Amino acid sequence: MSDLDPFKRRAVELGLVLLARLGVPAAAASWVLELLLIAELAVLLAVVAGAAALLDRAAERGRAPALVAGAFAAVGLAALRLLGTLYRAPGASLGALLLRWDHLVFAILVGCLLGRLSLAARTRVVIALSLAVLARYVGLEVIGVIVAGCLLGFAAARWAPTCRPGVREVTQGLVMLGVAAVFWRMRATDWPKALTGFGLFQYVLLRHVSFVVDAARGTPVSLERYVCYVFFYLNCSGATEIYHDFVERNLRAPPARIDYRAAVAKVIMGAVCITGALHVPDSKDAMLSSPTAVLAWWNLLRAFFRGGLFMSGTWATIEGGALFYGFRLRPNFRGIFTAANPSQFWRAWRGTMTNWLIEYVYIPLGGRRNPTVSILGAFVVSTAWHCLGVPFASPQTYTAATFAPILAWGAVNFVGVAAHAAVRRRRPARTYPQPLGAAVRAAKTAAAVCFGSLTVALLGFSFGGAERFPAFACTLVGLARWCRGR
Repeated sequence: MSDLDPFKRRAVELGLVLLARLGVPAAAASWVLELLLIAELAVLLAVVAGAAALLDRAAERGRAPALVAGAFAAVGLAALRLLGTLYRAPGASLGALLLRWDHLVFAILVGCLLGRLSLAARTRVVIALSLAVLARYVGLEVIGVIVAGCLLGFAAARWAPTCRPGVREVTQGLVMLGVAAVFWRMRATDWPKALTGFGLFQYVLLRHVSFVVDAARGTPVSLERYVCYVFFYLNCSGATEIYHDFVERNLRAPPARIDYRAAVAKVIMGAVCITGALHVPDSKDAMLSSPTAVLAWWNLLRAFFRGGLFMSGTWATIEGGALFYGFRLRPNFRGIFTAANPSQFWRAWRGTMTNWLIEYVYIPLGGRRNPTVSILGAFVVSTAWHCLGVPFASPQTYTAATFAPILAWGAVNFVGVAAHAAVRRRRPARTYPQPLGAAVRAAKTAAAVCFGSLTVALLGFSFGGAERFPAFACTLVGLARWCRGR
């Protein structure tokens, strides 16, 4: 990333000069350099965001209009130059782009300019930018297929003959199956492109379902809002927002003044978490080859901590980047290490997905009036959705057994969440005196972390290493010798 990112490249060069002048020992140089880079990133974003905030205030007060207009013109030219840099040297993936320093500065500059536009113009600019970025990273053909399918689905949702109950479901299902079929055929000739396209389409599919259901419920819709909601590039892949929620937060009224301080804080917190995660040893191989249950669980928890910390940091950076644009996203991966039960863990791990399942599966099935069936339905849908990606992730090697870890994942999660809900119905939460209350909370949190680490590991097996799943499962429950004997 530092080779492509001019801001980070210069920060590394400056950090190395400082380390040399301070005479930092070689053993500590890596750590010190990383701390310096976080500090330099904080200074860079604070300076640029502070200048943008000052410009916003000057425009609001109407002082020195010619000077302010010239400043905004300079901001626009700088943003265009950075966009050219990002487009010429895009990097390996969309996820990597979102963590780049030059991209974060670009977001601040564009957000400053968007604040001067009407809501409609702001929405159109975000749509154009999102589609351009996605075309660059996933390919014009891939984004063209998905956009075409979404536009057909949107038209069907607004056309009277195809928006009647029953007809609507069949029509929308056929449109989305058509998009999936295109990627299935592409899988045989260009597997990497099909994998990238279907990975994006899986999240677009859930967003489109949200739009169709909300439109049928009477939520005001428009093509611009729909396209912005589905393809906002900062979170279109990896998160599942709900249509009416996203629109209410971001597309119903002109944005309030951008909270630059909160945005910078989120980005720096994300940088700290990502840096910390990368210093936790990768214990996946050790976990799979652990000879005893104790070692297997220890390595499993380490892998979970590493992955959870990295995902928390990544999402904090994405939230900060969206705030620079004036967009507020629903949180993901917030509170995963402090959850006290399986339900809290899944509200924290990928909160947008859980929120989608509650809104469109759990509540329609009865919710708290029929909790066990509702929870079962939610995890059946989630399990099926995860299974869709297996043939694309392992096109040559997947078999029926490849799905076993995902099915186990769904079963474990259903049992854990349903059991917790059943206990809570019979035994409401108690308040304990201190220090007993702290001890009980710590024990519950430890159990929830163990539950979460197991379920996350199960899900990972179906996307690589499914053949090692039976031996690993035996080791976890202390039956490694028995399994090897068989």
